[in-house]
Amino acid sequence: MDNQDREIGVYSDGGCRIHNNVKGNIVSSTDKCAYAYRIEIDNQVIHGGKAMYGKTNNQMELLGFIAALTRLVDEGLTDTEITAYLDSEYVLKGVQRMSNWKANGWRKANKKEIANKDEWILIDILLQKFSSIKYIWVKGHADSSGNNAVDELLNQMMDDLE
Repeated sequence: MDNQDREIGVYSDGGCRIHNNVKGNIVSSTDKCAYAYRIEIDNQVIHGGKAMYGKTNNQMELLGFIAALTRLVDEGLTDTEITAYLDSEYVLKGVQRMSNWKANGWRKANKKEIANKDEWILIDILLQKFSSIKYIWVKGHADSSGNNAVDELLNQMMDDLE
């Protein structure tokens, strides 16, 4: 089957177990975090992820999306119709704003540098390799079996961290 005739569903997610989860507090180096992705193609599932310590939830959401895009590139699936199902409004809104940030030297309208700049630059580089990605927001922990699967995977990885 030609890649252009295939449809691919991609799910990514990231999360952290931050002990002192109050706005303005700094993430501790002992806080567990993980990201996961799931690629559904031709009745096959490809998944992966990674757990680590001391990152923010937004960083993990970005790393999950980066890992999914990287895997698609590695699998040679850049010329395929892809639908990305994401529960992170941070990632979705960022993808929409990215061209403005890039044009402004990776700064927001208020001239402040964007948070997680390195991750956004990598996403920009990766997205340029794809011919078609459609984005759909899904409610986290709800009715999306793919989203629930990546959430379960990342939580298992956090549970397994020593």
